[in-house]
Amino acid sequence: MANVNVDDVVSILSSPRVVDALQRPEFKNAIHKLAPPSYDYLTIWILIATAAVAAVGAILVWLQLRADHERSRRELAVSLIREWTASIEVETVSTVRFVRTLTREQCDKLSDRREFTLEKTPENLMLVKSCLENRFSIDDDPQFHERSANTTILISSLYCGYIRFIIARYLNNLESVMVAWYESVAQPSIIEGQFSFLRSEREADLATLRDAIFRGNNTDAFPCITRFVTNMQPRYGRRPGLADAWPFRIRRPAND
Repeated sequence: MANVNVDDVVSILSSPRVVDALQRPEFKNAIHKLAPPSYDYLTIWILIATAAVAAVGAILVWLQLRADHERSRRELAVSLIREWTASIEVETVSTVRFVRTLTREQCDKLSDRREFTLEKTPENLMLVKSCLENRFSIDDDPQFHERSANTTILISSLYCGYIRFIIARYLNNLESVMVAWYESVAQPSIIEGQFSFLRSEREADLATLRDAIFRGNNTDAFPCITRFVTNMQPRYGRRPGLADAWPFRIRRPAND
């Protein structure tokens, strides 16, 4: 094999004739025919398919997270209702029933732990005794005897303090449930359905006593109970219905 002089090759390729021949269209077409086909379109489709798969995967993950979140909200709502129900004792029910019958003036005195009197009727006597008999020895008090000549029942400051404690515990437990409802941490529709009695029965939410506490403290001690009753009443009225099970977006007050 003859030796190839590199300088000669460079000289030939750089000659004007060769350069001119390389610039001709015929030469360029021949080169394109001999070159392998372009795969740019395949790369584009691969990128599109990869992006689509990634998007579908992200949507599936989002749907799964949303489903898990909704399930957690339902579980929390059921758990809160269970805990609230477990906190209700016999004396709690009796005390709530008793406070629901009080007037505004009596609620003001109860809130301030000041003694007040009640008319001695069989209904009032039964309610007061059911509130106090588990804590105090009221059998020795003549005013609680059915045949007593007393026409009134004196609710002393000691009794007021005890009744107020029972009611405060009841309202605090209820407020904790309503906080979860208001913040949508727990499923609102479940809580709305289970606590519809707060707006369907007279004084079930102890509005008169809560107003007395508000006047005494100059602040709403149970804001979420207030929001719950206020939000529910205009939408459904005071009577519960099938719509109680329907969720709706909670509109927060503008000043919150």
